[in-house]
Amino acid sequence: MTSLNLYGCDQIVEVGRIAKVAACCPELTHLTVGRRMTDAGLKMLAESCLNWTFFHLRDNERATDAGIQKVVAGCPYLASLKLSACANVSFKGLFTAACPRLTSLSLNGCGNVTGAGIQRVAVFCPN
Repeated sequence: MTSLNLYGCDQIVEVGRIAKVAACCPELTHLTVGRRMTDAGLKMLAESCLNWTFFHLRDNERATDAGIQKVVAGCPYLASLKLSACANVSFKGLFTAACPRLTSLSLNGCGNVTGAGIQRVAVFCPN
């Protein structure tokens, strides 16, 4: 399996369960998760899903810049990052490492993202 959408599957995205899902899907390239995903869950996913090219986090109030940074740093093939209505993402501390393959970034409804955060993206993600 290369694509998995777990949006609305709140029982699965708990840290222990999401680790099992990640372990069973080493070829996963596309993942969508939602409101119950935490920074700890994102860290666990990023450590085991090295082939991601697309990641979408939707309607989330638990994940922060720290969790998104784990995804960005842990997924060297990430080409598309889509964050929709993620209340605690600001990009203030995000993108501290280069993201050479990132070509698409969507921040629909992420009201805490500032101009300074977008400038960081421009510096660390030249594509």
